Amino acid sequence: MSVGVATNGAKLDRWKAEKLADLEINRLQISLDGLAEPHETLRCWPGLFERALSTIELAKNCGIRVHVCCTISQLNVDQLDTFVECVASLGVSRLNLSRFVPTGRGVESLDLPSQRWQEVIKTCVRLRNKYVGRLEIVSHLAQQILVDDIVTDMPGFIGCQAGRGQGCITANGTIFPCVLLPIPLGNIREASFRDIWQGAPVVQQLQDRSNLQGRCGSCDVQSRCGGCRAVAFAKTGQLFGDDPRCWLQQEKEVLFSH
Repeated sequence: MSVGVATNGAKLDRWKAEKLADLEINRLQISLDGLAEPHETLRCWPGLFERALSTIELAKNCGIRVHVCCTISQLNVDQLDTFVECVASLGVSRLNLSRFVPTGRGVESLDLPSQRWQEVIKTCVRLRNKYVGRLEIVSHLAQQILVDDIVTDMPGFIGCQAGRGQGCITANGTIFPCVLLPIPLGNIREASFRDIWQGAPVVQQLQDRSNLQGRCGSCDVQSRCGGCRAVAFAKTGQLFGDDPRCWLQQEKEVLFSH
C-alpha cells in the first residue's frame, strides 16, 4: 500500500520534514490551488502561497518526493497554462489536477457549469502531453476515458477510485472511501485500517459497479468510468446515482430529444 501525506504546506519545519523522510512516505502532496491570488482567496490566508513554496523546497531538500495538487475551480480555471508552467519550475515530481466537488465547505459558486468539464478534462490531457519529460501530470477524472486515447489503452484504468483504488485517513483518524466523499467508515484509533476497510459495506458496494443506478448504471463504459461518486453524492445525495457532470449522457439526451 502506497501512503502519502497531503497538507496545505503552512507549518512544516525541518524536524517534521526529516521525520517524514525517515518514515519513507511515498509522497508529500502540497496543495496549490492556482497562483497566489486564487490560492489565497480560496483559503482566506494571505501569504500562504509563498509558505507552500518554501515547504516544497524544504521537503525536496530533505529527500522527500513532492507532489503538488491543484483543485480546478472557477477561481483558477482560466489560468491553468500559466499555473502549470509555474509548477514545472519548482522541480516537483508530479502535479495532480483534481476537479472541484461541492462537498464540505466547498460552495456551489466555485463550481463550473457541468458542460464545461469536458473542456477542462481535455485541457488536462493537453497539458499532460505538453510536459512529458519535464513534469508528470496526472488527473483522476472518471470521464477521462471518453477523451484520452492513452487512458483508453490502459487496461488498469478504473475511472472513479473511491473505495477501489484509494482511501483517505483524516487528521483525526476518520477513514473515508475518498478524500472528497465524506462518508465515515470508522476511526483508525479504534481499529486497524485493514479491519475497517474490509468490513465497511460502503467500500464493498463501491467495488461492485453493478450497484450503479440510472444512466451510470446502464452506461457502456461503466466498468472503466463509473462516474464520480463524490460528485453524484454531493450534487444529488445519491451515492450510486447519476454523475450530473457526464456530457456523454447529456449528449444522448439531446440526440433522443430530437
